[in-house]
Amino acid sequence: PVRPAHVPAHKALPEDPSVDATADGGDASDADREQDLRPLALIVQAALAHHFGPDGAWALVRRTPDTTAGFFDELMTAHIARDVALALGASPAAAGLPLEDARATGSS
Repeated sequence: PVRPAHVPAHKALPEDPSVDATADGGDASDADREQDLRPLALIVQAALAHHFGPDGAWALVRRTPDTTAGFFDELMTAHIARDVALALGASPAAAGLPLEDARATGSS
């Protein structure tokens, strides 16, 4: 997946430098947090679409307990986590999650 272009809000210059930045500090931190999460949400959605088709998120919701949920979900979670780590700039070796790790971290 390709990481979307993003300029964090905290790097934007204020229009009027005389404006007190602490007056609306709560709003600014909320805006920063929301902007920082958008690229990650796009990366996860792209990973879901890659592994499950364009309705990836809904494919997860439609799963039923009598399917192969346990191992399959653990395996796909590991693949999606790897895709996100690579998209965020991790090295391929650091982003790799061996299959046995995926089994060990999942629910029984």
